Amino acid sequence: MVERLRVNVDLLDDYVKRMQKGESQYLGEVAGKCRLLVLKTGANKPLLLGLARLTGHGLKVETGSLPPGMSWEEGVGGEEMIDVSRWLEMMVGAFQTPSSGGQSRPMTRRKLIQTWAEQSGAAHEDWGQQETFHVAKNVDFHLDGMQATERLMLETGVAVRSLGLNYLDALTPELIAGAEARRRAELAGEPWPY
Repeated sequence: MVERLRVNVDLLDDYVKRMQKGESQYLGEVAGKCRLLVLKTGANKPLLLGLARLTGHGLKVETGSLPPGMSWEEGVGGEEMIDVSRWLEMMVGAFQTPSSGGQSRPMTRRKLIQTWAEQSGAAHEDWGQQETFHVAKNVDFHLDGMQATERLMLETGVAVRSLGLNYLDALTPELIAGAEARRRAELAGEPWPY
């Protein structure tokens, strides 16, 4: 599984670099890799988070990974690192839609990744898009010359790429062997001490 992680983190790295060069057609690829690496949705077991659990690593995101103009929620301010699960649940925007009755609908980073990957990602291209996502993708606001929601997705990809690269750098042969043994035990239905 470590080799699969390495391949997918390398692909995310390539897609992010292409995005940074202005090749926006890679946004769906970035969203798809982020989903594969860090989102638990339905039966999907995120590759990076799963391996980190098996090796006992707690994954943290640098607060510098926030997009320009965004601030940390109350209670998080001042922290330099934040747990990835908490980071995924943070709101990255709120959007009024034609059916929202003037109310803003919040969007978390998790929802941004999931919706982008499932509706306009590497493996999906829906004929219709969820209303909030459609509005978010078409908002006429730019950050550093890039549409704001596209910029959020790129910054999310940068942060997930950093998580993956840092985790891979921290792995030792002993950690890998231990993770594989725990994974085999879990597949066989044997309990192991967490």
